[in-house]
Amino acid sequence: MRNINKVIIHASATKPNQKVNADIIRNWHKSKGWLDIGYHFVILPDGTIEIGRPIEKAGAHVKGHNFDSIGICLIGGLNLKGKPENNFTENQFNSLGLLVDGFKWQFNISEIKGHRDYSPDKNKDGKITKNEWVKVCPCFDVGEWYESRTKEINTGKSKMEKQAKDGMVKLFTDVDSNSNDNNKNLNSSRKRKSRRSSSNSTNG
Repeated sequence: MRNINKVIIHASATKPNQKVNADIIRNWHKSKGWLDIGYHFVILPDGTIEIGRPIEKAGAHVKGHNFDSIGICLIGGLNLKGKPENNFTENQFNSLGLLVDGFKWQFNISEIKGHRDYSPDKNKDGKITKNEWVKVCPCFDVGEWYESRTKEINTGKSKMEKQAKDGMVKLFTDVDSNSNDNNKNLNSSRKRKSRRSSSNSTNG
């Protein structure tokens, strides 16, 4: 297994009326000559988590940061007029939270950021500001989202870690035992984990 210390969040940059999933994105990326879908996980509007590229392989989602990161793509990010919009559902954010918490438990994660946060720091002030974004992806501030999520959980570190562990052990087991089946649908297992986690947290 490669050394993983980052989770990077993306948007598919698609409209609400578009049907998009991991298979469709895989076809887009392979049509560009890529070996596989660039993301490791894709989260559909109903919260379903789909497996993309095998987690043990480097993704293709942020130049210069693929070797040590996990890429997660939320379906959406554009309004009906094609303008950037944070139109992700509560179910998507709940699933994203389960994944990120689990990765923090499983790996030595030091960064949880959005794609836009890896834009060049043109003025060298140590901050990536809006005028420096190469893309608006994923259309929300990932740092603020995760800080808010962590505060809302507010059940103590040990309980948070247990929730993350309980919510992710089966996911990693499924990924390991089905490494040749990238199209596995994890919706049913995610829902069971969400119900189990809800007894410990009001936010996923």
